[in-house]
Amino acid sequence: MELLGIKTQLELRDADPMSVRKELGVVGQRIVFELRGIGCIPLETERPDKKNICCSRSFGDVTNDWMMMSEAVCTFTSQAAEKMRRQDLVTGRVGVFIQTDRHAQCSQYAASWAVRLPG
Repeated sequence: MELLGIKTQLELRDADPMSVRKELGVVGQRIVFELRGIGCIPLETERPDKKNICCSRSFGDVTNDWMMMSEAVCTFTSQAAEKMRRQDLVTGRVGVFIQTDRHAQCSQYAASWAVRLPG
């Protein structure tokens, strides 16, 4: 904005939209229009159904207890199914991923599995 000599929101509102677009791109131009009270992105009146549902957790302590992880997978699969039922959705695939804390000073592990469901 310094290239355009803009230092305040008022100056941005009053700036030439094409000059702003040239320097800041279409997002900058939309900000100019929004500051002028011209809506660029319509508000959603209905929330669209999700394409993905994720239920996850991090364990507080490092664990390699497969029974504990198996129980967690079952719990979160159940929670995802509840979310789907509330939205009256169906799925054709379920995925699970497990990974170590990427910031931990230990050997790293990551794995994922996906299962296609009969349709």
